Amino acid sequence: MGKCHITGDTGGVEPHHIFQGEALKPLSEKYGFMVPLRSDWHRTGNYAIHRDRGLNVSYKRRCQEHYINVLGKTRQEWIREFGKWWTVEDGKGGTDGGNSK
Repeated sequence: MGKCHITGDTGGVEPHHIFQGEALKPLSEKYGFMVPLRSDWHRTGNYAIHRDRGLNVSYKRRCQEHYINVLGKTRQEWIREFGKWWTVEDGKGGTDGGNSK
């Protein structure tokens, strides 16, 4: 999988789908919205992306920027595909990885 996107380490690295769930995981794969993360940054640490809402949302926002600025798509297309436009406010308060509804 390569180097951890956060630490640069090569050991214990796992793929992280930035968007989860039955409908969104395939979109992560389609657009390459996946990053290699060391297991503690992925799942097991208190600071892991699945536990830290701010970190989780920051990666989602980077994907939105790529979708628009690199792929040339629109915000409306994003919302149609991903169902939500992620904002800085979505990354505040809580540590559930940004998965609460």
